[in-house]
Amino acid sequence: MKRSILKISVGLFFLTLLSQTVQAGSEGPILRIAVRKKPLKVVKVPLERYVLGALVNEVRRDWPLEALKAQAVASRSYALFRLRTPRSPTERYDLEASVQDQVFSRGRVYPSPLTQAVRETTGVTLRFDGEILPAFFHSSCGGMSERAASLWPEMTQTPVNAPHTDPFCEESPWRKWRYEISKSELGGEIQVLERDERGRVDGLLLLKPSGIEELTGHSLRARLGFNKIRSTLFEVEDDLEKVSFSGRGYGHGVGLCQWGAKGMAEKGFAFQEILQFYYPGAELATNEQKPVTGDFTKRSLLTSP
Repeated sequence: MKRSILKISVGLFFLTLLSQTVQAGSEGPILRIAVRKKPLKVVKVPLERYVLGALVNEVRRDWPLEALKAQAVASRSYALFRLRTPRSPTERYDLEASVQDQVFSRGRVYPSPLTQAVRETTGVTLRFDGEILPAFFHSSCGGMSERAASLWPEMTQTPVNAPHTDPFCEESPWRKWRYEISKSELGGEIQVLERDERGRVDGLLLLKPSGIEELTGHSLRARLGFNKIRSTLFEVEDDLEKVSFSGRGYGHGVGLCQWGAKGMAEKGFAFQEILQFYYPGAELATNEQKPVTGDFTKRSLLTSP
């Protein structure tokens, strides 16, 4: 396969980061976390402890430190975005402790690599035009990222709407997946109606005995199960009794690819570089909106065509 070189100007983004940029011991604002929806149970957690409780569930403790630090910044940024941009003014919580936001659990003791990642990035967030970035992330993009606006039309920030090829998540266990379902269980036959420019399934037709139903790739995932149709990068095979889906990647594909971050860290990229690759044009700043300062070498990143 041919490979091309995408030169990314790192500018002030790729800068050395020290935990001293934030006052030692600062745990940030208090978040209201819905650990259960029915009946509602809400716990209050300081931001930095929340990030630790998210990392325990979102990444593996044996991953390279730079990948863990990239995830810590993304998790912190998303949490602050949701704190400042609630889904509804009537909600009694800021985030859910589930895949709807970030999988979160409280603990008394956390693995040392995770605490190190949080400590060395304390208070550091991703910003765009001076505002906290909704730093979406997912498990594996399958080699091609997705635009945030494809799922959430109100999310128009450039860094989460700049899809690109990604050669760094090739070691993901979800590089290829397959799922089969009977036509009787599915409710009919499936036809792919439209794909976007990135090859992701955009529109489908479900041909049912009672009529035709139009679906999107994302709504099909929600209907059949996100752990079954793992992404919208899939092909459909139809025979007399069943429908087979074969695809790549796991998750919505927007923002940070966690397995890609691991791959980049293993190749020697620092967490600042990882974040710039997945959120191009974003900037790093502390909670006090002070830009991070230092010196970093410009790099070139490889992508597949």
